[in-house]
Amino acid sequence: MGPAGRPLSRLVDVVAALDGRTDLEIQLKSTEPELVDAVIAALDAADVDRVQLTGSHAALLARAAGSGPDLVRCLLIQPTPPWAGLDLVVHDAVQRARLARADAVHLRPDQITPTVLEVLDRASLSVHIWDANDPAEVVGLIRSGLNRFCTDDLDALLALRDAFG
Repeated sequence: MGPAGRPLSRLVDVVAALDGRTDLEIQLKSTEPELVDAVIAALDAADVDRVQLTGSHAALLARAAGSGPDLVRCLLIQPTPPWAGLDLVVHDAVQRARLARADAVHLRPDQITPTVLEVLDRASLSVHIWDANDPAEVVGLIRSGLNRFCTDDLDALLALRDAFG
């Protein structure tokens, strides 16, 4: 049973219910290598495309490489430690993304600067934003060309999406 006593859905059932009507992001929150195999098997069984596999473990994302042309591997970058500068964060992100064979990185809004975006662009990495909960901050990021966001405030982000068309 899941939260509030509701039954947990199996990934294969969720993917089948979506029936290809939306992009799907699956975040790997565990460290078992078999998890990647199970996710790929569920996706193959449903013949789904447009999937983003996100996680903070480079080895798990690398394991998914070659699983399909429409599977985007996205490395989740943790918040910047107080002692680190963004130059260290972006260098680490690029190197870990290389190990993960990632296509993109998830950064927090406070990790985004023009220099960070330039370094990631040179490394051929797309940028997705997580923890995008401040509408004013998101507007600035949209104006800088970013368009992939994860949020805890879905209503606010949908309102921004509608405002920008």
